[in-house]
Amino acid sequence: MKKVMMIGSTCVDVILHVEHLPASEEDVNVKSMAMRMGGCAFNAGCVLHREQVPFDLFSPVGTGMYGRFVRDELEKRGIPFRYESREENGVCFCLVEADGSRTFLAMHGAEYHFPREIFRNVNVQEYGCAYVSGIDMEEDREDVLFEEVKELRKNGIPVWYACGPRIQDVPVWKNRTLLEMGVRIHCNKDELDLLGKALELRGDLLSAVHALTQEAAVVTHGEDPVQYIDRNGSCGRAACESIQAVNGTGAGDSHIGMIMACMMKGFSLRKSIEQANRVSAEVASSEESHV
Repeated sequence: MKKVMMIGSTCVDVILHVEHLPASEEDVNVKSMAMRMGGCAFNAGCVLHREQVPFDLFSPVGTGMYGRFVRDELEKRGIPFRYESREENGVCFCLVEADGSRTFLAMHGAEYHFPREIFRNVNVQEYGCAYVSGIDMEEDREDVLFEEVKELRKNGIPVWYACGPRIQDVPVWKNRTLLEMGVRIHCNKDELDLLGKALELRGDLLSAVHALTQEAAVVTHGEDPVQYIDRNGSCGRAACESIQAVNGTGAGDSHIGMIMACMMKGFSLRKSIEQANRVSAEVASSEESHV
């Protein structure tokens, strides 16, 4: 089996459980607090690790207390990383409300700043597919990640592009070019709407995205069936089980992680999505980290 190239941030999530988000000047008590590993690429990569699918984590690890935490956790889990930075790591504060809704307060650091040398001497033919997220592409001001995706696609390597909630903050030209390169899209319904608005797409957005990429796209929407379109343009839906959401942090990352794991094992797109629905439901319905 070839490896998966996981490109993206590995950071620290500080999880704060609150009854509701505070209004301006309101004093809200935190019900519980935990510090754990986070970052889209790391969360998705942990599913690959659990499913015994080989991958390389292209993620800068920096200094400071959060950098030390990341480095120690990666070493404990036996997950090697590609680059040590002299810049301090950032942190993400995740406010989780009683209904499982999440709000993020992020301070970005080394984990989002990719030097060109991180991809030096990389043989892209070692990889069966790759992953990159919109939040990392947003920070890609020197186009390091963009150029790597271009190289991967030039060599016929499938690339999953996980849009994320800030997809509208990625330059329009970059999003359009990535889609025209033929990336595979993974996002939720709100993120698809933002992408469609940014690119001024018309009509059925799933079909409009496929018209640009000629590749697969997967769209989640809470407990509603997951919508998808394969590279041939055939659409489908995969039902999700009903759950009591507790903490959705990492559920979307686990979803795409499981899709990649299953497809690397030779599963169809639909079968991969069905397996991913099960895993993401487990994550969203538990207060404990599954990654």
